[in-house]
Amino acid sequence: MTTIHVNHAQPSAAKDIIHEWMNNIAGTLINYDVAGHMALISKDVKVLGVPRLGTLDYKDWAAQVAHEFEQKLVQTIEYRGDHLRAESSINIMFVTRETLTASDGMVVDNNLEVVLKKEDDGVWRVVQERFLDEGEARHFGLI
Repeated sequence: MTTIHVNHAQPSAAKDIIHEWMNNIAGTLINYDVAGHMALISKDVKVLGVPRLGTLDYKDWAAQVAHEFEQKLVQTIEYRGDHLRAESSINIMFVTRETLTASDGMVVDNNLEVVLKKEDDGVWRVVQERFLDEGEARHFGLI
């Protein structure tokens, strides 16, 4: 991936793409739209460092989303932070804090490094997520 060092004080088209992706993910949750949600996830996705599970792939993500949406287990999703780490014409890496609220009221915070990729069809999809440890999350101001 070719990277461009970003001046975080300047507006960025990458941030617009990040925000659109976040809003689209949240919209699929509100409507419990499994197909719409999975359309925002690359078939090549890898989720690294998942507590108690290790690594997940597309099949794992799809199964989890299908179960959670069918059972309406997640009520809300919120993203805080869009700290851009690197970008190119087809890749954007950023860190964020994802907060999920379950139907039973339980709240789960995930500090994530996310990589979006503009795939061949022109759609930006998540191709990688990595759970950050506490030190990394603190470094990026997520906690």
